[in-house]
Amino acid sequence: MSDDATLAGSLALDPTVARTLAAAPGATIRPEGAFDTEGKAALVGLTAGFGFGSGLELGEVIGRGGMGVVYRGTQLRLGRTVAVKALPPERASEGQRLKLLREAWVTGHLGHPNIMPVHDLEVGPDGAPRIVLGLIEGCDWSALIRDEDRVRAEYGGDDLLDWNLGVLDQVCNAVRFAHARGIVHRDLKPANVMIGRFGQVYVVDWGIAVSLEAGDGRMPLARDVREVAGTPAYMAPEMLLAEAERIGAQTDVYLLGAILFEIVTGKAPHASASAETFVGSVMSSPPDPGDGVPAGLAPILARAMAREPGARYDSVEDFQRALRDFQRHRGASRLTEAATDTLARLAATDDATDRARLFAECRFAFREALAQWPDLPDARAGLGRAVALMVERELADGNPQAAKMLLAESDDLPRGLVVRVEEALAAHEDQARELADLRAKEREHDIRVGAKTRAFVIALLAVLGIFAAGAWHTSPPSSVLAAAQIPGLFLLSTLALWVWARQSLQATAFNRRAISSVAFVFFAQAVAAAAGMWAGIRPLILVRLEVGMWFLASGLFAILIDRRLVSVTLGYLAAFVAMMALDLGWQEGMWAYGAANLVAGANVVAIWWPRRVRAERRDQAPAGGVDPESAGGDGAGRQEW
Repeated sequence: MSDDATLAGSLALDPTVARTLAAAPGATIRPEGAFDTEGKAALVGLTAGFGFGSGLELGEVIGRGGMGVVYRGTQLRLGRTVAVKALPPERASEGQRLKLLREAWVTGHLGHPNIMPVHDLEVGPDGAPRIVLGLIEGCDWSALIRDEDRVRAEYGGDDLLDWNLGVLDQVCNAVRFAHARGIVHRDLKPANVMIGRFGQVYVVDWGIAVSLEAGDGRMPLARDVREVAGTPAYMAPEMLLAEAERIGAQTDVYLLGAILFEIVTGKAPHASASAETFVGSVMSSPPDPGDGVPAGLAPILARAMAREPGARYDSVEDFQRALRDFQRHRGASRLTEAATDTLARLAATDDATDRARLFAECRFAFREALAQWPDLPDARAGLGRAVALMVERELADGNPQAAKMLLAESDDLPRGLVVRVEEALAAHEDQARELADLRAKEREHDIRVGAKTRAFVIALLAVLGIFAAGAWHTSPPSSVLAAAQIPGLFLLSTLALWVWARQSLQATAFNRRAISSVAFVFFAQAVAAAAGMWAGIRPLILVRLEVGMWFLASGLFAILIDRRLVSVTLGYLAAFVAMMALDLGWQEGMWAYGAANLVAGANVVAIWWPRRVRAERRDQAPAGGVDPESAGGDGAGRQEW
């Protein structure tokens, strides 16, 4: 192909092209063409076969075009009003007569509801042909294509885009029919479409149409194209280059796309008075329609107006089908446009409540649009952008689990974003495990867990100790077995209680240490008593040693387990001192021992009473902490009292 600048220069030197570009880029350039002998013979045959002006009466001029003048006329034989297209006297050369004659032949060859009907062909007194056409009460489409108020008032079109697309659909019907007859229009534009009073649509001005099929010489052939022809503002690249071998059905597809361009942008695609700008616009096809093109129409425009014919729709039918799909899915397009606006507001807000609401709105709209039109790329891309935005926000807020749930909303998310979510989720799970470990360790030392059971067991053992002291105070043991009997029974009781309340007493390290320590002291007492009796130590001394042992054990409890148990330690210390300093006898010593057990039991119950424990721990707990007892008991389950 020629360089665009060189081509622009050659067009600037062409007086017809230059004049058209300067005066009216929307006007049709008509080639002079060669006046072939077949055409001359046809013209002679026409004038020989008709009388001049027979049965036709002309009225006022109702229109002027690049090729002739249109009169309102009366067809006398039928008494009907018609439109008569004739040549002005100053242009009634043989070449122009042949062009008008061929236009009549082409139009008359195409009998279709959306093509202007040809009623007759006559010869005027000047020997020039006159085409008798149906009279359309209306106007050309170019006067309506941007006038929403007039369309609404005269044709009831509530939506200008829908109305224009409906007109374009009927134009496609006419062009499809013409292509089926081997005819390419080459000058499709809004000005060459007439709209009747009742919404009828007619494609007119077939003056530069060419045939793709060899015929009887009546119609010009596409293979004979040698000159630039068509309307610059809508022209396809192969028309500008006058490439006969590339002129075909897809040339008209380009022109239909150019009309669609004007529908959605409000201007013709190549409207320019500068030859260089005009050539650059045509040869850089498809033109950029800019922003504001309804979702779904941009790809149709791009394909219909592709620079290479082979890249366009294969046929007008395919182009028409794409437009009908768009109209059928127009609701989805509108939803997508509304959702895109909502997405812009979502991206601009920092308020969490607004963010959740706006995301829900645009997600619903994009999903609904995809339900109506699964292949709508703008809706799919918009949903992906909305989800990606929310994923970013959730990651920034430290919510990787919420971000992961959002990943399922769209398949069009960047791989890098998915990886970031996976990494954040892994880090979050590591933190969760660490926190769970810390909570487990904290629970191991939580005094609230098993508080009821623990208090009950200690109180029960204290009561048993009081009864044992009372039962044993009458006379000291007289044998090793008797000395070990009472501590042994306490050891067995402790072990039995441990088994019975194991769910609570083994639930935490604190409970396990407490009950193990108590059991060990009873075991140590049994061993010490048996060994002392075996060694001949007096029972009174052994009892004093047992009280001292409990003093030491409770002191260790206060130091290692709960410092509040110092009251228990002081109770055993008082009993031990009294027994030693006052040299209490057996009975008095046993009463002192029982009193120490009573003090121990009462203090333990008071210190570890569940409500008090809960209140103290609640006061110490951080904000948002969970009380194990309020969250599901204190760990004792069915065995908790």
